Amino acid sequence: MARRSKLARKKSNITLVLIVLVGLAIAGLLAGVVYLLLNTEAPPDPVTLCPASGPTGHTVVLVDNTEPLNFIQRQALTQRFKELAEKQVLEGQMISVFVLGESFADNAMPIFEKCNPGTGEGKSKLNSNPAQIKARYIKEFRSPLMQLRQRITLDKPSDRSPVFEMLQLAAINGFNRVDAQGPRTLVVFSDMLPHMPEFSMFKSLPDFKTFSAGAYGRKSQASLDGVEVHLNYLINYPNLQTTKQAAFWEQYFDNCGAQLVEIDTFEG
Repeated sequence: MARRSKLARKKSNITLVLIVLVGLAIAGLLAGVVYLLLNTEAPPDPVTLCPASGPTGHTVVLVDNTEPLNFIQRQALTQRFKELAEKQVLEGQMISVFVLGESFADNAMPIFEKCNPGTGEGKSKLNSNPAQIKARYIKEFRSPLMQLRQRITLDKPSDRSPVFEMLQLAAINGFNRVDAQGPRTLVVFSDMLPHMPEFSMFKSLPDFKTFSAGAYGRKSQASLDGVEVHLNYLINYPNLQTTKQAAFWEQYFDNCGAQLVEIDTFEG
């Protein structure tokens, strides 16, 4: 009888150990499932590639296509687009590219607009597919962005250059249309010489105070509150592109609520 009780106790202990081990295994499995659920990001928007919660920043690019680019300028622009894709527009941030053409009505919307989906670097294979993320980055973001330069071609100068109108449209259909959190940046590639029937810097360059008091000046302001502006000067007319002209644009952007943080002379 004593031997039987001892054997029963032994079996009971083994059963208890097995129950504990199974319980620990289930708890570990549940913890793993919870970890994956908490650390798995919602898939990005299939069209814009933006995070499910929205863009974490917004860069609007405006490229002047009213003057033909020479060979060096074309090479430099290609390199700038490469830098935007690889260094300046960070993962989760959106880039919208507008073209400044002769007709601002025909160029009111961006020709490219997507978020940087990331390269997959630093992502865990447990809850993501780094190789798939990198392939998507190259195919849907980096490559088409760099190929845009091929679409910006012109054989002869345009009759008009609606710089002010395109700055307004870049604000309206760029920054104001997209609900992006984080930094907002405007990158402009242009000679910044507006040429319209109402006003032309080819004819005269008034000081900004005089310009802004006139009818055309009053209707030419853009809504750029909190935007950082990086101006890449295409030196097409050196005699007109003076320090006075640069000061005009600095005051213009300041009046629009933006800050001109960089003026860079474009190669070529």
